[in-house]
Order: sequence, then C-alpha cells, then structure tokens
Amino acid sequence: MFSRKAAVEKGLYRGVNVGNDNFVFSHPQYGDDTIFFGELGNENMRSLLNLLKCFELASGLKINMRKSNRLGVGATNDEIVALANYIGCDMGSFPFKYFGLPIGSKMKKLGDWNGVLDKFKSTSFSELGIDFRSSFTRSVANDLGTGFWKDAWLCSERLEDKFKRLFRLDSDGNALVADRVDWSENGCRFKGQWNREPLGQALNELTLFTNMLHAYNRNSSGEDSWRWGLATNGKFTTKKLTQLLEE
Repeated sequence: MFSRKAAVEKGLYRGVNVGNDNFVFSHPQYGDDTIFFGELGNENMRSLLNLLKCFELASGLKINMRKSNRLGVGATNDEIVALANYIGCDMGSFPFKYFGLPIGSKMKKLGDWNGVLDKFKSTSFSELGIDFRSSFTRSVANDLGTGFWKDAWLCSERLEDKFKRLFRLDSDGNALVADRVDWSENGCRFKGQWNREPLGQALNELTLFTNMLHAYNRNSSGEDSWRWGLATNGKFTTKKLTQLLEE
C-alpha cells in the first residue's frame, strides 16, 4: 500500500530535520495539495519519483509533473535547475503564493502583511457572488445524522429560518429528520409534534413545507452527508474555494 509516512520512517525518502528534537518534516498536506520537503540529491529525488509512481498505480490517477515546481533552499541555481530537469517539473522561485499566502517572504514587519490583509478587506463572499453558507446542504439517506430544523437539507436554508412560525411551535427544536419524517416506497409522512396546532400563517407554512417534502428526492442508501453546491461533484475542497476567490 502506498504510504509516504512509511517511506520516510524506513529512510526510503529523507525529509528535513527541524528544531532541536530533529522533527522530520517531509510532506505537509492541505486540502488536495501536497508539498514535499526533502534533502537535496538525485537519490532522494529517485525515491520521490518512485513514491509518486506507486501512488499513480494504486489510485489510477495521473500526476502531471509540469504543474509542479521545484524550489531549493541553500542550493545553487544550477543544482535546482538540474534536479528540476531530472524530475520533469518547472523551477520555482521565492516568494511564491500558496492558497493566496506569500511563502518565502520574511513577513517580520506589519507592512509585509498588507497584501494579505487587503485581500480580505477588499473582497467578501457576497461581493464575489458566493453565498458560502447556503452552498452547503445535507444529503439525507438514513436520517440519523441530520437535524430536522437545524440543518439545511430540504432546501438551501435551514428549516428553522425558512419556517420560523412552525419552528416555534415544534415541541423539540433539536429533532432529527428521523424523528419527524417516515419514508416508504410510496412516499413520506410528516410526523409533526406541536405545542399547539398551527393556525393562520403557520398553517400556510405547513402547506408549503408539505409540498416541498413530497417533492424531495431522498438518497435511499448510505449515510447522511454534506453536499457543496459550488462544486459539480458536491465535494468541498480548499483548492476549489481558492479558485473561486481568485477568479
């Protein structure tokens, strides 16, 4: 089985010793991105390439080395160029940006952070047309992990926000979907438990809710899970979020 950690522990790939405790720093991951830190040398680079090849064989994925960069610390430019050519990737330089943050800058003065601060001050999700909070919805399957009122599952809003009158009437605001809905092959049945019967505007909300419930397409297998509406596959990644912020 492909394991970068095991390769480091067995000395197949040599990371970088950090601090007095000789902590080995080798492959930090953030989201679906990985940075490899390692000792300079062809042997270590061969080990890294073998590890990446094992990953490709195990996962069925293909790594495009041309989208990767090789950077060196305490190495000559010729050494960096030679290793970049050996690996088949491009040569990078400091400082570079990683998820919008400058890596390699000294960052000791307050002014060094102005670019980062300006990024957050000048932009927001709403200004970019990104409704971040409502982009997450619960995909209901077994109903056991989803709050009926507290989670956004029937629509992009939480039901406690969309049907405020009904929420105030419910005897248990922390009820799960399983506590309030029975599912069958013929449809579903709402099991309302009220402190008092809905009347007036609350009854109108109940009618709208019932229509939405009967139109809901429930996942009949698996477990309840989150779905991110801003990604076509429904999965949240920091890489995709960064792309949205930088577009």
